[in-house]
Amino acid sequence: MNNLKVTRNKILKNLKLGLAGLVLAGGIYSTDNLMNSSKNNQELLISNKKDYFVDSITSKLNKYPTTTHFIYEIQGNSEQNFSNVNKLDKIINNIKNKFSKKEQYSKDEVIEMLNAINKEIGDLEIDIKDGKIDCDDLSFIYLAVGEKLNLNLYGVYAPGHVFIRYDSDGKHDVLNSENPINNEDFNWETTNLREYYDKKYIEEEKISKESIENGIYMKNLTKLELLSLGYFNQGNNLFDKKEYNLAIESYDNALKLYPKNFSFIFNKNLVVFSRNLNSTKNKK
Repeated sequence: MNNLKVTRNKILKNLKLGLAGLVLAGGIYSTDNLMNSSKNNQELLISNKKDYFVDSITSKLNKYPTTTHFIYEIQGNSEQNFSNVNKLDKIINNIKNKFSKKEQYSKDEVIEMLNAINKEIGDLEIDIKDGKIDCDDLSFIYLAVGEKLNLNLYGVYAPGHVFIRYDSDGKHDVLNSENPINNEDFNWETTNLREYYDKKYIEEEKISKESIENGIYMKNLTKLELLSLGYFNQGNNLFDKKEYNLAIESYDNALKLYPKNFSFIFNKNLVVFSRNLNSTKNKK
């Protein structure tokens, strides 16, 4: 994904600087009671805004053909993300003409359809190699077709990467591959059309057991969490344009929908640091 794999040491350094600034800022309050009261009021205000935003997004979601259509609107006409509604609709319609919608599919049928989706992507000259489309863009296309044909596909987020998972009952145990609920579940790497075990992603991305248990990585994403990736991409695009305040707003929206995503927090803090650094330079 765009800007996801920012150097971790740089991000952590920025976070430490940000936290140090907060400590210094705390010195302007004269009493602990004033600080606690201000903090409580702020948390209540943030909570109310979050609830209103989530309710609003949930309501809007029903107005779109698929979640991906909504994501495309959020991302806008970005040069960094694929958001071509006409091409998406053509892929969906072509697949619908080739396959009948069913209540349940066998694993072989699902893989056949996934390969067909990839062929449609290739026929429309949508190619990951040209740098105009990456893992999340590809996954959004597959997920849109899945919604229309009842394929039971889920987006899955790993640090700096998005892939899809077929899960017929929506239940998956990442940490125990032998769990019966994983029966016929499989991950599909949209960038190279391969099945990958959970263990491969965990080892390659160095994902901790705690982050999986806490629902941060490797879980089946809800539609709202999927939408958060659209806001995250929006924030990354605005960050590249140095529109810092708008980028922060986009990251905040992403966090309201997927509060546990560390990548959102990292990039937001990086933007705050860049904005403050830029402001300091302009004052000199």
